[in-house]
Amino acid sequence: MSVVTHNVLDLLAARKSVRKFTKAKIESDLIDDLLKPEWPSSGDLRSLSVLFIAGDHEFWGNLVSCCMNQECVSSSAGVFLAAGDYWKSAVKYGWDRGIEYTVMEAGIALYHINVKAMAVGLSCCFVGGFHKESIRPLISPPYDPICMLAIGYEDKNDGVA
Repeated sequence: MSVVTHNVLDLLAARKSVRKFTKAKIESDLIDDLLKPEWPSSGDLRSLSVLFIAGDHEFWGNLVSCCMNQECVSSSAGVFLAAGDYWKSAVKYGWDRGIEYTVMEAGIALYHINVKAMAVGLSCCFVGGFHKESIRPLISPPYDPICMLAIGYEDKNDGVA
């Protein structure tokens, strides 16, 4: 990732949900940089896995369907999927707290990726509306899908004034 300096407060103030993206792909080096786990983890247990599913992946059509054909997913270059292994946290914190901490970590992780993406000119949209049962086969057990972040370059020519 190229070194870009931004005021964090400016990035947070500028954050918006972009629901339509261009067809441009995102370079794999940039995706790798965004995936570096630089977010906090409850008890440093790393009960969360974040993966990137590119728009040209063989499962893309299934994923878009699982997300109820939302335009922010279908037009994106891909999505980051946060999936939790609740048992990792449950061993230390108990089942209920383990789930809560893993879900909190998912939100923090994807927001962290969102801000880093904005710093390099990408746009995002959080995706909470999806059919978990249909996404589970796309990831390895024991991970459970929690939330997603659609990402890409904003389509500024979408006819909206």
